[in-house]
Amino acid sequence: MKIQKCIILFILMFLLFFTGCSRRYIVNVDSINDRQALSSKNFVIVSGNKNIDAGDLQFREYACYVAAALEKKGYTPVDSIDKADVEVYLSYGVGEAQQHVYSYSSPVWGQTGGDTTTIANIIKEEDGSTKYISTTSYTPDYGITGYQERTDVYTTYPKYIILDAYHLKIKQDNKKLKQLWKTSISNTGGNKELRKFFPIMITAAQQYIGENTGEEISLSIGEDDSQAVKCAR
Repeated sequence: MKIQKCIILFILMFLLFFTGCSRRYIVNVDSINDRQALSSKNFVIVSGNKNIDAGDLQFREYACYVAAALEKKGYTPVDSIDKADVEVYLSYGVGEAQQHVYSYSSPVWGQTGGDTTTIANIIKEEDGSTKYISTTSYTPDYGITGYQERTDVYTTYPKYIILDAYHLKIKQDNKKLKQLWKTSISNTGGNKELRKFFPIMITAAQQYIGENTGEEISLSIGEDDSQAVKCAR
């Protein structure tokens, strides 16, 4: 019986250790497409942000992750727009900080009571008489004496990635390029560093890029996901 308890305890500690090694995040994905299969998937990635051009170092790093995810889905990167069939607009950013106020109860610790102990000692004097001496001690007990209402504030930052794909060889009646699909990816958390979260967000969304989710879906992903998208430049 003791051996079984030890084994169970070991397994619980093992699971606790390894699940605690990697933080997990919630990534929201909303993707829609025109449900038309592409015969050719040669693509280029261009900037969808007004003040960011394709030569920007940060854009190039982010585009590298997007390209890696698209290649996993059968797309082929090309080095010029003349060779491409699909043009993917990449937009990204971090929204305004959002403050959230919450209340909670905090326990108040104090003395809840105690025990009094009296010990009587019998002492014999040299003359043969007996004297009684008693010693009284008090041992206090401590615990929760009540609860105190507290209020605190935390800040989150909305981060987003938008991938908008158009067919370069097909124009609609209004002469505009035909939109093929649009995938929106977002995460809200206490860290505003998009460079850290960009590969995490792309990894979470990779299987849904260019697909039709029907609605926004929420995905849980760890920092060290085995399917992590790698940028090899």
